[in-house]
Amino acid sequence: MKPGADGQDFEFNVASSRVRITADGNHVLATGIYAPELRIFDLKELGMKCFRGLDSEAVDVLPLSEDWKKLVLLMDDRTLEFHSQYGRHHRLRIPKCGRSLSYESESCTLFVGGSSSSLYRLDLEAGTFLAPLDSKDLSEVNDVAVHPRLPVLSCCGDNGFVESWDLRAEKPLQSLKVDSDSSVQVTKCAYSGNGMFFAAGTSEGLVRVYDLRSSRPIAERDHMMNDYAISSLCFHSRGPESSDLLVASADKKSIKIWGATNGRIAASMESPAVVNQIAFYPNSGMLFAANDTQRLWSTSCPASALRRRGAPSWTISLRSWRKADRRLSSRTSSL
Repeated sequence: MKPGADGQDFEFNVASSRVRITADGNHVLATGIYAPELRIFDLKELGMKCFRGLDSEAVDVLPLSEDWKKLVLLMDDRTLEFHSQYGRHHRLRIPKCGRSLSYESESCTLFVGGSSSSLYRLDLEAGTFLAPLDSKDLSEVNDVAVHPRLPVLSCCGDNGFVESWDLRAEKPLQSLKVDSDSSVQVTKCAYSGNGMFFAAGTSEGLVRVYDLRSSRPIAERDHMMNDYAISSLCFHSRGPESSDLLVASADKKSIKIWGATNGRIAASMESPAVVNQIAFYPNSGMLFAANDTQRLWSTSCPASALRRRGAPSWTISLRSWRKADRRLSSRTSSL
């Protein structure tokens, strides 16, 4: 698996920091630095739809609807920016610096984790702050993940802990000790799409996968890259069986895709630049990566790794565009 960059304008002035794919699969949201900006890419047109300059660097970006027309940005100056189709709709400040966003669509609640033991909540339907959830095991929150089918939220942070909450009762559930070393931070966490599995990555480059019915890991993968912290983590399904479930994990120098139930490597890539975030295109083997180069990487995993998922429909247009470009180049060189 090698990094690539497809489509027109899939680039930034210096580097890209975050990347998200909308639920409808038509657009890619990505943020960049120097100068801070948000770029929205249209995959059907294989080009940039629009870009918006930002007042400060974005720490995270999250779509709030099926498409790109409602989204929220977490900024490094403690502000949240809500954007609509016409541009920035509203901005507000949070008490502490934020690190991660997550959204629970059933209750229209936005969760913000950061450099505090408090998990901030915003009711987007009422437009008000709710009382924060105060952690007992974490002094800071690195990442937040909402269960896809249950009113359960999990957050990870210092002391090697992952703490989960029942959102209906607003009470903490049993905490999960991912690493026995209290100096190790849990940097990233994620739920699988079916809600049966949970993954957590640490500051030592170790990723562990859990069946929700047990506190013992069923699989793990050590990146073994000089103890680089896990910077991004997500699940990807290549079929209906649990054996078809994959985990994609990244540290700043490598991306690994491996079996969620057996830990076997399906694909691996050593990165020539720092990897900031990865995201799979739904129902395909296409992976996007925000990184410290101008180009927003997109790469297709080997067919042997994702044998039950084909290429996205928009790549047909991409192949036609590539062939036309090669023909034009050959004609130009012959003149």
